[in-house]
Amino acid sequence: MRLAWFATLSFSVLLTLAGTVFALRDTYHYGLPFERAGLTAQFEGDGSITVQSMNGAEGLDFVIPPMSRIVSVDGRAVLADTRYWILSDRLDRPLGLQVSFTIKDPGGKVARHVVSTSESYRESIDDDAPIGRDVRFSIRLATSLLTCLALISCGVLLFVRRPHDPVALLFSFSFLLFAGVIDPALQLWIVLGLGTVLDCLAALAWIPLVLGIATFPDGRFVPRILKMLILAAPALAIVQVPDSIPLWLSALVAYVLPVGLLLSQAIRFRKYEPGIERQQIKWAAYGFGIGMLLVAAAFIIFPLISPLDPSFPLWGLGIVLLFNLGFVSIAAGLLVSLIRFRLWEADRVISRSAIAAIVTLAVGILWTLGMDVVKTLVERAFGRDSELVATMTGALLAAGIFAPTQAIAQKWATRRLGKELTLIRKLIERLAIWRTSETPDEIAQRALSAIAGATHAGSSAILIDTPRGQALLASRDIADPEALVAAGQHPETDGRFPIALPLEDEDGPVGWLLAGTRSDRNRYNAHEMEGFRLVTEPLAEALRAARKRSQESEKLLQMLGTVEERLARLEDPAPPRPA
Repeated sequence: MRLAWFATLSFSVLLTLAGTVFALRDTYHYGLPFERAGLTAQFEGDGSITVQSMNGAEGLDFVIPPMSRIVSVDGRAVLADTRYWILSDRLDRPLGLQVSFTIKDPGGKVARHVVSTSESYRESIDDDAPIGRDVRFSIRLATSLLTCLALISCGVLLFVRRPHDPVALLFSFSFLLFAGVIDPALQLWIVLGLGTVLDCLAALAWIPLVLGIATFPDGRFVPRILKMLILAAPALAIVQVPDSIPLWLSALVAYVLPVGLLLSQAIRFRKYEPGIERQQIKWAAYGFGIGMLLVAAAFIIFPLISPLDPSFPLWGLGIVLLFNLGFVSIAAGLLVSLIRFRLWEADRVISRSAIAAIVTLAVGILWTLGMDVVKTLVERAFGRDSELVATMTGALLAAGIFAPTQAIAQKWATRRLGKELTLIRKLIERLAIWRTSETPDEIAQRALSAIAGATHAGSSAILIDTPRGQALLASRDIADPEALVAAGQHPETDGRFPIALPLEDEDGPVGWLLAGTRSDRNRYNAHEMEGFRLVTEPLAEALRAARKRSQESEKLLQMLGTVEERLARLEDPAPPRPA
């Protein structure tokens, strides 16, 4: 298994590097002869090259439709399987010289064109475009490399952190394989004529992804009928490979099955009690849901764009960004879930996204609905030449609606995102009641339970100062709690407890509040740290008051016991001793 994993890792890294080198060579070497001839080249799945004329380029006196092919250059035939770099070399001319080529369009029509090579064709397009060729290429390459880096890093971390977890291994293999088949390696596979191999590798990467989702997070199939995927997943992966399979069917298999498996996680979610497993499912569902949505959006938008559209390069860049962000979201969500990094922040992240979506959606809907109404009213009042007034009125309307919408969202966010502090404040309110009715031991135990619920502390304890030294008042999930009060122990230096706060009120110290790492073994966030600080003084006051009341009760009981004993002696005097 280790050998296979290292081979997959090497495969992904080498392909990413090779794809990067090819992307640079393509943009700044192989592609230049095409651009200087006023052409845009496109790679097909079999490695052949199709071309079209540069849309919007100044100085071109011809129009070549998409999917056309060069059949000859300077009278010499160009075979259908001619490689990209060879065709580039045959088109290469010093600037200013003419190049002659014959084009066969998709309809079979043949036309010969003679073009003077020039940089002006591309420059004229870049001058009109909001983003130039170099900037677009830089953004695309940078985001693609970051995506591959994220996938490879997630695969490595899953393997290193959880080497014996089958689910982590499935996702690790899947991420590494996907890193080797997406951009920038994607174009390298295609230009080499290895489109079928690319499809096979993508299908192979899809299999462990599906099995990983089905068995997440504990390696078991729930419900049990999902065990059929062990045989069904490879069969369904094969369906996605042949070109003869309709695209809609391949897309249906590739996206609907993982989404369905993701929805089936609701069964696990209801089964688990509130805790680590539920948070894992939340993070995985959040990352995978966002990722699948972005990738699906990229595939839906792509067929709707015409290559003849002058803004086609910008649309292409947007699709690449959606695709890359989708893979990053899937990998990041599953990585955080499986290595249990910041599991308890899942609610916070999901809620923030929900707030942004709600506010944006509300403002967008109100703006769309309100603009038509406002425009109609303004035209009736001021005439048809009042578009500026209508636009300004609509903007004011949106701003007026946005503020209260945002305020409502913020109130909701305060309740959702600040629940740690809300639970601590409830505990503080209860401490004021418990101090008058409960024993110190009971108050300490209840306080630890409430603190664990608010801060997700994996272990905790409360020590109290006594005339003979420190004594253990209460503890949670500590193997040997009595060792905390052994001779020579100092709570503030115990490495097991990153949180060691003195319990102190206005009358002085009472004891110590100790808390171990969070249950997901991560550091406490700012809200949780603030919760610890808020609770120490009220807890100290409650313990001091309860101890004082308990001591007074004990003295009173002792006095009552003494009185009862004396009364018993008076009522039943001892018999006189014999002489």
